[in-house]
Amino acid sequence: GGLHGDLPLEPTAGKVIADLIADQRLTCVLDVSEFDDRQQMYRFLIDLGETLLRRNREVLHLFLEEADEYLPQNPRDKGLLPKCLGVWQRVVKRGRFRGIGSTQVTQRSASLNKDTLYQAEALIAMRVTGPKDREAIRDWVDYHNVAKEVVSSLPARAHGEATLAIRRRQAS
Repeated sequence: GGLHGDLPLEPTAGKVIADLIADQRLTCVLDVSEFDDRQQMYRFLIDLGETLLRRNREVLHLFLEEADEYLPQNPRDKGLLPKCLGVWQRVVKRGRFRGIGSTQVTQRSASLNKDTLYQAEALIAMRVTGPKDREAIRDWVDYHNVAKEVVSSLPARAHGEATLAIRRRQAS
């Protein structure tokens, strides 16, 4: 799908593609950015996520680009977005039991769902100048007991320079 896709994605193809991924261990890029409307994108993502959770049993890593589109902190769209959000929250939070790991990618950390953001064990942040976006990263840093200087360095980062923060394990 998308501008550079080999094949167009149909809104009703989420289940079929998830079955292919689970059965054939298919490696693919699924670009949903060119769906005619958001409800079609949500329908596809609901079917994809539900089927992967039900069918996948081997190691699978998902890169969730523009994750704030379907994992928003404040869902404002009506229609299928609440269901899509719920499905993908389960994928991120419970997918590990099915072999599914994920990387959430967003340019707007403040817009990303905090229930899924806090599941991340590592954070890679590039230059962040927006106060609300830095606040979301600060909350992750506090939650995971990571060095506070991670946040203060974000506005001054050079173009393309990143900071890596890895959560600290609690001693038992």
